[in-house]
Amino acid sequence: MDVRLRSRKRCVGLGVRFAAVLALFASSVYAVCGAQCAASWDVHVDTPFVRKGIAALPDTEIASILGFNKSLHRAPADDTPPVFIIGAMKGGTTAMYDCITVHPMALEVRSPVHVSKQWTTHGAIKELMYFSGNNQWNAGYGTYNKYFTDTLSQMPGQTAAGGMFIDASPTYINDFTVAEKIRQTYFAQQDSLKFIAVLRNPAERVLSHWRHALVGHLEQRRVHGHWTHRLVSQPFGTVVNSTIARIRECLRDMDEQRRLAWEKCSVNDHEHVVFNSLLLRSFYDQQLRYYFDSYDHRHFCLVTTEALLGEKENVVERVWDFMGLPRDTEQMQHRDMLLRVKSLVAHHSKKNKVTWEPSEADMELLNKLFFEHENCIYKRAVANGGFLGCMPASTP
Repeated sequence: MDVRLRSRKRCVGLGVRFAAVLALFASSVYAVCGAQCAASWDVHVDTPFVRKGIAALPDTEIASILGFNKSLHRAPADDTPPVFIIGAMKGGTTAMYDCITVHPMALEVRSPVHVSKQWTTHGAIKELMYFSGNNQWNAGYGTYNKYFTDTLSQMPGQTAAGGMFIDASPTYINDFTVAEKIRQTYFAQQDSLKFIAVLRNPAERVLSHWRHALVGHLEQRRVHGHWTHRLVSQPFGTVVNSTIARIRECLRDMDEQRRLAWEKCSVNDHEHVVFNSLLLRSFYDQQLRYYFDSYDHRHFCLVTTEALLGEKENVVERVWDFMGLPRDTEQMQHRDMLLRVKSLVAHHSKKNKVTWEPSEADMELLNKLFFEHENCIYKRAVANGGFLGCMPASTP
């Protein structure tokens, strides 16, 4: 019991600065969002699912937008797709990945193909980024699948049997093409696709992203043009103020032509990299719309970072159920798994490489920005105990 209480105290400390904001999100979920907020998630619950956006276009148009070639990109019908952790960046995807892969049937990629140092976590390749990287995508499905086949070739058959790989690429949530790229790739398997998203308090996510940039800058990655150098070359408040007008314009354009609007708003070039990486990625509704256009709610498990840090055993067990991973019949082994989960989350909750803190004016600016727009999905998850979806795999 003492260990549990100490762990809870560590996790609670992370959210103290933003307790008021979180309470405001949770208490105002229906008052602020009303029917629109409910519709953003519940539209698939009580009505037949109808694809929208890119997913509703003719096949030729979809192929043109995605750069999709069936012979190059389509997976064989008997290939098992990985489970996707799609983001959000700086939301806790690494903590979720580390906790999920405690389970012996949640498989980590350990292939030597195109290994890049920043993609790895404790020797495994966490972020494959195939669907959001032009070079990887252009190389075709065979290159992506080689990660899995190479890993399986190194494993005992009994370990690989029935297991599922994890592709935890936080860039997947903010690329408007990824949801449909995945569906088109695993077209025969699309009913079995599963997506996990870790959603953090939007203001806290921005601050974490800024600290991440500061760390990169302080580690002497001051190469001309490197995104961390451009990001921290101005004060935080200046960066936020300079991009808010453009953000508001983009969000106003999120109507039925939202694909074009989001594409315009999230241009990943030198001029817009600060805007794209720092603030826009905290607007979860706009990013998840592309997934909800392609898949119904049964395919999703949305978890708040606060729930993961605070109720880690419950969260991880629910995610395992969603993935269809069996509970271990050996209770002692199961307890050992959960103890490792506790240790991993405590480790992630204490990571704090820089001491920078925002000013009161900065926080007022961020809170106003994120409160004046809905962020309904995050609010719904907070009000629902930190979860949306996460239906066990056996549920019809």
